[in-house]
Amino acid sequence: LALLWPHYLRIIAQKREAKIARLGHVLWGISAGDSAAEKSVSGLELWLKNRGFTQRLRDVGVTQALIPSMAADAVRLSGGGRSFLDAPVPLSAEKCEAVYRAAY
Repeated sequence: LALLWPHYLRIIAQKREAKIARLGHVLWGISAGDSAAEKSVSGLELWLKNRGFTQRLRDVGVTQALIPSMAADAVRLSGGGRSFLDAPVPLSAEKCEAVYRAAY
């Protein structure tokens, strides 16, 4: 989760901006405003980095060639028979792939 969470939050930010901003306010005292959600995600990244979670997917053996099949498998295994993962922004295999590529 530490490898993917910031990238996932950026994908769903369009639908959950206020909740992400609230997370940043509660955890890091980030003030409300136009960029509060992005500052919150950046705060999470810094928090993870300060605790040694600096790895990327490539650091744990994932190759770029694996990303499309990982995304397709995520939807197939966790999509409940749908062609997407249920999330604030439904995650198609393409959107899952975008999260993985951002974390690569």
